[in-house]
Amino acid sequence: MTPFSILTNLKRQHRDLAELSGELLSEAEADSHASYSSLLNRLSLFEGKLKIHLSMEDKHFYPELADHPSESVRNLTGDYIREMSGIYDRFNAFVLRWKSDAPPEGFPVTFIEELKEIMNSIYTRIRREEEALFPLLEETGSNPSERE
Repeated sequence: MTPFSILTNLKRQHRDLAELSGELLSEAEADSHASYSSLLNRLSLFEGKLKIHLSMEDKHFYPELADHPSESVRNLTGDYIREMSGIYDRFNAFVLRWKSDAPPEGFPVTFIEELKEIMNSIYTRIRREEEALFPLLEETGSNPSERE
């Protein structure tokens, strides 16, 4: 996969995740118990899209940067990988906590607070990737073996 197609796909996925996140937050704030099952469906959709996105990053994005000629880029890449692992772990714990047939105690107030916090973390991460990491991939050319 070329850097252009990687970045094109990652940017599209970022837009999709941001849009779905906004829909999820709007729906969560608009209604309470009546929309719980709809919220879970939307949350599951977000979770699936996030997993696909992270898989693509792990297979095509980070390996390219991990093999970058610059040690500082390789170190930065390692930092981003570790950070995303922590964000995903928090997101996964959130999903596991709230996935149930009936709204658990604390819904909707606690749910909305936690949802806002985790979505803000993911959004902040997406912005940082697009501002700091994507330009590094554009700079690398295509595959590391083709740079030689």
